[in-house]
Amino acid sequence: MSTRYIKILITILVTISLLSCQKSGGDKPPKEENEVVLLRNVTATSGGNSLDGQKDVSVLPGLSIAFSDEIKDYQILVNITLKEKNSGISVGISAVKSANNKEFSVTLTSPLKTNTDYTLSVSQTLTSSSSSNPGKSDSYNFRTFSGIPTINASAIKKDERFYSLLGNTFTAPDVVTVNPETFNSGKPAGTDSWEIGYFDGSGKLYITEPTTTEQMAVFTSGQQGALFYIAQSFLQFYYKTSNIPYWMKCGFGAYQAKIRPSLEKVRNVITTLGRNPSIEEYNNKQFFRDNYGIGITATFFEWYCTFIGLIDMRQGMRVEQDGSLTLRVAGNIYTKETLNWCWSCYLNGCYMNGTNKLIRLKKETDLVEYYYSDFDNSLFPSYSNILEAFLTNLKTKFDIEFSCKISFLLMPERCYHFEWGGATCDVNSWSKGGGLGFSAFRMISPNAIQMGSGEHLMKHEFAHVVQFQIYPNYLPAWLSEGFAEFLSNDGELSSAKILTMKSTINYEMGRAIACYSRKPTYDEMGIYVNTDNVYDYYDLGWIMVDFVVKQFGYSGLKKLVQTGGTDVVSSLGLSGKEEFMTRFYNYYDTNWK
Repeated sequence: MSTRYIKILITILVTISLLSCQKSGGDKPPKEENEVVLLRNVTATSGGNSLDGQKDVSVLPGLSIAFSDEIKDYQILVNITLKEKNSGISVGISAVKSANNKEFSVTLTSPLKTNTDYTLSVSQTLTSSSSSNPGKSDSYNFRTFSGIPTINASAIKKDERFYSLLGNTFTAPDVVTVNPETFNSGKPAGTDSWEIGYFDGSGKLYITEPTTTEQMAVFTSGQQGALFYIAQSFLQFYYKTSNIPYWMKCGFGAYQAKIRPSLEKVRNVITTLGRNPSIEEYNNKQFFRDNYGIGITATFFEWYCTFIGLIDMRQGMRVEQDGSLTLRVAGNIYTKETLNWCWSCYLNGCYMNGTNKLIRLKKETDLVEYYYSDFDNSLFPSYSNILEAFLTNLKTKFDIEFSCKISFLLMPERCYHFEWGGATCDVNSWSKGGGLGFSAFRMISPNAIQMGSGEHLMKHEFAHVVQFQIYPNYLPAWLSEGFAEFLSNDGELSSAKILTMKSTINYEMGRAIACYSRKPTYDEMGIYVNTDNVYDYYDLGWIMVDFVVKQFGYSGLKKLVQTGGTDVVSSLGLSGKEEFMTRFYNYYDTNWK
């Protein structure tokens, strides 16, 4: 039987008797009443599921008790009680009748005991009943869940691989699942009331199921909590310090565990404060609790991960041993003031913008999270169809599984592309977007600037994302841009395509030869040079990758990328870089001259 989570809000005795009277504003009987009143049929549900007989109820956000016809207070009295089945101890409840008089919403305010049987009773009595018609009672029995979460080991392994792409191999902590009672007795002093996990002295992670109102306001399950705390353990591993700022560990954990910030709650906080907060304010736990800390700090990492890229984080936002930050984010952001300003610009564009250019996470598939605005609705589903097909094709060709969903941020304003990264907006710049390592890509909308359809740019930058999934670091110039150009232009070059490109390729090869006064070596082709003034390694890299695939297949290209492009001996079985270039120039002379 699948686990159903039912959420509980009270434990105070309340027996609900719904009796009309003029003072309470109940239903008033007509002067003449000839209607024959019948007792109603009753159903009790939670989350749309029948309550009776459930064996794994965890927490109770609210029960719904429905009657087959409306309940008029002057005709039928209703009593609703909840008790422990064995001891008979009553549990406090509160009930509110719906406007149609056919349903009651029943809520509780604190957790039920775990592994305990309960009985919910709903009794009806006719106001005119005699001793021969005592009424009707319906009972619903259920047993509470143990409160011990079930953890998906494969999800943890996937997170391990994801974090390992950022640095040295990361191993997630051992996870110990416990019930709420054990958790509360073992948690360290100072653990926040909304938390469902903690680390012991040996580094083990203890996780319980969210059962309190505060816990359930943050976490949907113990599984989500496990991913939240594993993200925190990664930060300590990554920065080699336990002094991670409170806002950082909470915000990074929330974003990585997919605790989605609420648009309304973020807006309410900013409106109430009368300003955008600074991220350092959320180091204060009281400010954190009072100002939607879990959601606001998650927006910081939403900005960082979808716009800056996690590959930048180690050098860009370095946590020192004392917990202070050294900043060089995106090569432009060196101070906390600039960091806050850029994040604030993101908040304005993605949470506070009141126009059709408000960016939201509007579409999510197994492969990609699509962030865009209503301004660009016309580009979808065409864009998503193109990218889904492209990424599916590359997964097959390179036999890889992505370690995470890829974020695609489509910006309806040119200046977002510059200002969110700490740069001055340049309306004449050639820059239109960029890949962000192994997990994200951003670009300016073709509805905002002149750039054609945008399809080639999307595929080019997503090819870089795939490359970083294979090898999470930068490659030699020819291999990095050649990989992206080759794949974004549909792979192997045909004879017809070569004919259309010959003049361009020969011109660029001529510039490369002039630069070095001879044909460039393997390592020289790997140098990042000015493509306007020296030669275009995008085009030359494109035909070099075409050579690799035609000679060694996609498996050979993958193996070469896995070495960082430095080892043609182990990856391609050649004697060295000289043999590679000899073969390549033979290919060039045969096909391109």
